[in-house]
Amino acid sequence: MNKISKLKIGGMATFNGVLLKSSTKQVVTSQINDNIISEVTETKSNRIISSIPIIRGIVGLYTSIKSGIPYIVESAENIVNDIVNDKNDKITVGKFEIIISFIISIIIFSLIWVSVPMFISLLLPNTDLRFLVQILLKLVMFSIYISTIKKISYLHGLFEYHAAEHTAVNYYENNVKEVEDIKSILDLDLDKVASYSRFHRRCGSNFIMYLLFLSLILTAIVPSINIINKIIIEILTFPILIGLAYESLNLFTLLPKKFDFVLLPFMYVQNITTKKPSRAKLLIGVTSLLEITTKHISIEKYIKQYINKYLKNYEVNQNDILRLVSYALNIDKDSLYINLKSNHISIAQQIKIKDILDRYYINYEPLQYITQIQPFYNEEYIVNKDVLIPRADSEILVEAAIKYIDANNLKNGIDMCSGSGALGISISKNSNIDTMILVDVSDKALIIANKNIEKNSMNIKCTSIKSNLFESILPNNTKYDIIVTNPPYIKAEELINLSNYVQKEPMLALNGGKSGLDFYERIFKEAKDVLVNNGYIILEIGYEQKQDIINLISNYPEYEYIECIQDLGLKDRVIVCHFHQI
Repeated sequence: MNKISKLKIGGMATFNGVLLKSSTKQVVTSQINDNIISEVTETKSNRIISSIPIIRGIVGLYTSIKSGIPYIVESAENIVNDIVNDKNDKITVGKFEIIISFIISIIIFSLIWVSVPMFISLLLPNTDLRFLVQILLKLVMFSIYISTIKKISYLHGLFEYHAAEHTAVNYYENNVKEVEDIKSILDLDLDKVASYSRFHRRCGSNFIMYLLFLSLILTAIVPSINIINKIIIEILTFPILIGLAYESLNLFTLLPKKFDFVLLPFMYVQNITTKKPSRAKLLIGVTSLLEITTKHISIEKYIKQYINKYLKNYEVNQNDILRLVSYALNIDKDSLYINLKSNHISIAQQIKIKDILDRYYINYEPLQYITQIQPFYNEEYIVNKDVLIPRADSEILVEAAIKYIDANNLKNGIDMCSGSGALGISISKNSNIDTMILVDVSDKALIIANKNIEKNSMNIKCTSIKSNLFESILPNNTKYDIIVTNPPYIKAEELINLSNYVQKEPMLALNGGKSGLDFYERIFKEAKDVLVNNGYIILEIGYEQKQDIINLISNYPEYEYIECIQDLGLKDRVIVCHFHQI
């Protein structure tokens, strides 16, 4: 980036993020749900006004209100709306109304701040001592205010963001060159940033303390003989006090560090208005900082940096990388590939991409769980950590079921151990079957199955039911033409040898017991009571289980083994058997 002198960066906290501002940029970074979002706008300062003492402080306060307060209110709206969780009845307030309301609030506060102590002091007959009562009452009012905000729990998050803002700016002011050289969020040492103080000399809390101090001085020096005149004087001079407080803030900022003790009384209130930020909130502050101080880089460059930092010893599949990045940025994968060099990403986008890539490459979270989508049999299915990811091999079962359904005019069926519902829904969508019951013992899996029924518009054909295999189906006395199932079939002792990615899938859907045949044994035993005569069972199996399953079938004279179908890798994958009522 172009080398620049140290920027003067100020800011404020919002209820869900940090606003930082320099002479050229304003960045508002917010945590909304699980996403970090930055809004960057160009700013201009009036050099003439900024060179006039007192006036620049008054104008600066107005500018801060105009640029910052709407974001604070908007962040509060987001929090309230998240709590209410009613998309049709969101709370919104116009920007103009916000600014006017805030200015009116300041005026009302000023009137109360000045007039209440004045009138109470009238109870004192000695006019020479009235100023002492006024000062004491103002200190009491201020103390009550500070004590009150300290106890309001929902402000604690705001105070953490306030501290994150200070910490990030302190880090920058002590490491300007280092920050300028940061090319991406991957270069950032967040632990180093966290080591810097949450207190800052230019804090708005200090400004309030200077304003309080000047207000008390004015109260002391203006005679209390005529209370009305004193009220008018204090109100009219309040803007001047604001300007003087601003000048005091800038002046004391220039003191060498060895004179920090002079600032301690003014900085004390930061013990209340800041709280040590969590790592997540500190990252929000640093994101705002980097958005102001660094240039954006291309997607291609960022991906290369990530690979060099974390994946040197990996054989990286470019298609997986692009799919994850396109998901993170909500960009079509083909468009992403074409614009890898030309598209530049913000710091907030870099954080989003890093989070997604970390989940896949470092935490071994399956790609399908990250995107929450898995293509299967020409459709897309919703998946998450509560369901097994549908594999292409299972499409062999779908094709076999469709063939037997249409050839034998089968009308109703069960998808046992349905998980996401991909088998039952795909069969229903592509065959002449009338109804398919999706059965699973997991409530969470059935939530996903129902979403997939809705997503694929299969509400007419498909319904779901919670059952431990056939336990809840048997009492209904309904008979079914076909049962399809992909039950857990991995031996318990082999689960530990599964890949890191597969081990992220639900063990409930994988663990087939000691022999791997526990569920098959129960299915053959219980299915006899729910199948019609000449019904079918079609099962997905482990590629080494063909003979074991055939042996199981031979234990029941009602079942006839028909065929074993191989998958694309020429491994035994699906077994079909016929049921004859005895």
